Amino acid sequence: MEAIRELASGKSHIETEIVQRLAFQKARGKESPFSNLSTREFEIFCLLAEGLNTSEIAKRLSLSYKTIANYSTQIKGKLNVSTVAEIARLAIRHNIINA
Repeated sequence: MEAIRELASGKSHIETEIVQRLAFQKARGKESPFSNLSTREFEIFCLLAEGLNTSEIAKRLSLSYKTIANYSTQIKGKLNVSTVAEIARLAIRHNIINA
C-alpha cells in the first residue's frame, strides 16, 4: 500500500531490500570496511544502523534473538566497533543510511 501511495503522489518507490542490496554491492569495494561481511551480516548491519534492536531484527527476519545477537557480535568484530552507535556512524559515513 505504501508503494501505491508514493507512486500516486508522483514519488518513486524502491523496496528496502533492493536498496540494501544495491548499497551492499557498492559498499563491498576493496577498500570498504564492509568487504568482509556476508550478505546476511550486511543486512543485519543495515537494520542495526537504522535503529532496530536485536529483538525487532529477529522478528523481521524470522530468526531467533540469539542468532541475531551472535551476528551482531560478529559484525562488530569485523568492523572493529563496539556499539550500535558506532555502527550507525559507520553506515552514515559510507552513505549506507541517511542521517
